[in-house]
Parts: sequence; C-alpha cells; structure tokens
Amino acid sequence: MKLKKRDIFSYAFVGVVVIFAVYATIYGIRQHKSLTENIEYTSAVIEDFSFGMRGRSYMDYFFFVNGVKYQGRGAHFPASDTFVIGDTIVVIYDRTNPNNSKTERDYERADRERPFLIPAFIFVGLIAWLRVSGYDKKSADLSADKTNDVKNKK
Repeated sequence: MKLKKRDIFSYAFVGVVVIFAVYATIYGIRQHKSLTENIEYTSAVIEDFSFGMRGRSYMDYFFFVNGVKYQGRGAHFPASDTFVIGDTIVVIYDRTNPNNSKTERDYERADRERPFLIPAFIFVGLIAWLRVSGYDKKSADLSADKTNDVKNKK
C-alpha cells in the first residue's frame, strides 16, 4: 500500500501533537514532583489581575526569597474570589528553583486533578490516530456497501 502525501502529513502532524503532549505532561509532572519534594511556604502580594488564553483570569503575584524578587501567576475566579490588588496570599515554591511556584489553592487543586491528565492525553491521541488512519472512513464505506447490497437485492 502506497502512502499518499496527505497521509504522510497527517501522520507527521499527529506524531508532533503526541510528542508535544507527552513532553508537556512529563514536564508538568516533573515540575510538580520537584515542588512537592522541595516545598517551602511564603507570603506573596497580588500585584495585578490578567487574562490568558480562552479568557481565563489570573492573579499575578510576587514574593521574595533571600532578597530576590520572584513573580508567579495563579488562577483567579472573579465570580467567587474576594481578592484585591495588594492582598497577601500563601504561595508554595520550590526551594531549589523559586521560579517554580503556585498559590496554595492551585497546588492543592493540581494534586486532585493530576491523575486524569494521562488518560485524557491517551484518549485524544487514540482519537487522532483513528481519524488519521481513516477508521471512520472505512466504517462509513462498509456501511455504504451494506446499504448498496440491500438496495441491489430488492
């Protein structure tokens, strides 16, 4: 079976997406693991509220470790949060890399949500592979053949 250019590009695209998803997942897991193993608590000051991709709202904060200023970003829920600029919040940071920080709430939420990430990426990868391999087209072709056979018998 000879592959068409379109199929080659499709396989390459799915491969790149899967590699990126695996890299992002592993990077996130390593960051969280390092944060958990080297956990330190400190106070941070909210300096701004901003918006990110898909309209998500964030609170931008800063904190000091050994006289060095670090900045971070945490989830903000405008409908329920009562934070204002200048409020103090609890931040968790990695003592070996203070740039790796989270608000205490985000850290606790990540612990609850993390087990669902890997199955989600596997599911998305499987769906992408089935689409690229033409599984849905083969099923449609088989259904069309059965319909034509039934019509021809009548």
